[in-house]
Amino acid sequence: LSVPKVCVLFTMETQATNVPIEFMKTIALEAGAMINGALEKRNKHTDSKRAANDLVTETDLAVESYLVQKIKQHYPTHTFLCEESSKGEGLTDAPTWIIDPIDGTMNFVHSYPMCCVSIGYAVDGKLLAGVVYNPAVNEMFHATRGGGAFLNSKKITVSGESRVEKALVSPGLQTSGIQRLKRTDISEAERLKLTKQKHRTFARLEYLLSTAHDIRRTGSAALDLCSVACGRLDAYFSEGVKEWDMAAGIVIIEEAGGYVCDFDKSPLDIGRHRIMASATPALAHAFCEKFVDIDRDLE
Repeated sequence: LSVPKVCVLFTMETQATNVPIEFMKTIALEAGAMINGALEKRNKHTDSKRAANDLVTETDLAVESYLVQKIKQHYPTHTFLCEESSKGEGLTDAPTWIIDPIDGTMNFVHSYPMCCVSIGYAVDGKLLAGVVYNPAVNEMFHATRGGGAFLNSKKITVSGESRVEKALVSPGLQTSGIQRLKRTDISEAERLKLTKQKHRTFARLEYLLSTAHDIRRTGSAALDLCSVACGRLDAYFSEGVKEWDMAAGIVIIEEAGGYVCDFDKSPLDIGRHRIMASATPALAHAFCEKFVDIDRDLE
């Protein structure tokens, strides 16, 4: 896969806490060109990970490899959390790049133009910057702590919606876990856990369909978070979402005036792999409280 040169100048940072946002935008553009070059190809080669719909393609691997090599050239002491190469390690205090080479791989496989590269940057375990770029529609979201959030250089803000009945919501449906139930090689304990997860997912979906304004689902956590950030959506939630799916989007949504928390309303810990994100705390907490009721009913 060839990488077209993108001529964007940036200043080399001398300290880890200096956020390299222009460099992040540059490499996101370059990664996006790689994604776009393969997006319309049919019969892409895929491998499955934990479930039949949990896919990786040669473009995922190529983009991740390119980004890591490019970053190492400029920041050789930094560490990485990447979808295709990380082995379960979590976020540390070291300067860390949190990368999803293609968020929305299933969409990419089907040439559906809702996929993106997501690049987050953290120091001392704190998320400082994020870039999410969808090359198919040429939309780049970016944000730095204290610097605001932007879509193609235009400042963005959340909708401000606080009412469930007026909210357009994107639910994380955990389809890979549901599909994993079809496998015959999983333990009985895992089967019970996944079955409970399936019932919880369906109950939440029924609640949204009967109560919220409506639902939308793009198949990309990063893009859904950015849609909340710019007011296209009012809320997004998911369980099973990984650090690289949400790191960049968290910075973007918070800098756009949005709110994120855990499902129990506690401060978000991305290592717990779940997120409630919304335009307002009131809206997020309303969903959290209802989900507690749903879980209680399923006991």
